[in-house]
Amino acid sequence: MNAEKYLPIKEFSEEAYEFVIRAVTEGVECGAYKFPNDVTVSVMNITTKPADEIGYEAHRKMLDVHMNLEGCEAVGIEDLETMRQGECVFEYDEEKDAELWGHNENGTLHILHPGDFVLALPEHAHKPGATPPGEDNKAKKLLIKAPVSLLKK
Repeated sequence: MNAEKYLPIKEFSEEAYEFVIRAVTEGVECGAYKFPNDVTVSVMNITTKPADEIGYEAHRKMLDVHMNLEGCEAVGIEDLETMRQGECVFEYDEEKDAELWGHNENGTLHILHPGDFVLALPEHAHKPGATPPGEDNKAKKLLIKAPVSLLKK
């Protein structure tokens, strides 16, 4: 295991970084975990769907780290400004820190194998939970949510 690839997580949370290392090397139970500075980690079993059945989401205050632990998951990433040119399905809700769009053929689909992750910043719309081509639709994933303000400038 190459712990260096997880260093971007350490930039905003030492505790989340250590949790990720443990999740990858030893495994962790499904559940919600809280860390200092409003950082949360959710570990869950998911059933993925075809990518064209999933819309995009974006956040303004929080960043997301989508990490695969078992099986495979695909996560689409698209520039937020490109998504804003399309049809918004759910206008930004400050309390939920979310805005949603329908499916878009132009985004880049990242295939996550165990230990792989993508970091979705506020300038990225993302669609997690897609089934990679030719893969089973069962996976175990880890989702980190952290305030963008924790990133070092």
